[in-house]
Amino acid sequence: MRNCNRERMTKLVEALESGEFEQARGQLRIDDKFCCLGVACEISGIGTWVDGYYQTANDYSFSVMPVDVVDYYGLDLGKDDMPLDGGSVASALNDKGYSFTKISRRIRETYLEEDDDNA
Repeated sequence: MRNCNRERMTKLVEALESGEFEQARGQLRIDDKFCCLGVACEISGIGTWVDGYYQTANDYSFSVMPVDVVDYYGLDLGKDDMPLDGGSVASALNDKGYSFTKISRRIRETYLEEDDDNA
């Protein structure tokens, strides 16, 4: 299990599994569709969408999470994606066509489930 804000990461997993968001590829948001990182931005509520970019107090992006969103989820600073166990990142799975359900499962395994060694 990797470090994160577990409460916020749980809300992200639930949002991805909810069926509320239509999936997009290649950008955080395209019209009313989102990639998995775009859902993370949207539900964080710490920024706004401006011309396809997610803008926070300190950063903006159309393809990766702004640093404020990375910090909001308690992920490693300096990363603009969500590393997953097995050497992949959330955006790569999203853009390869993995469903939000499959991505949420990988997020849950990486960030929310106890490791057998630590249980």
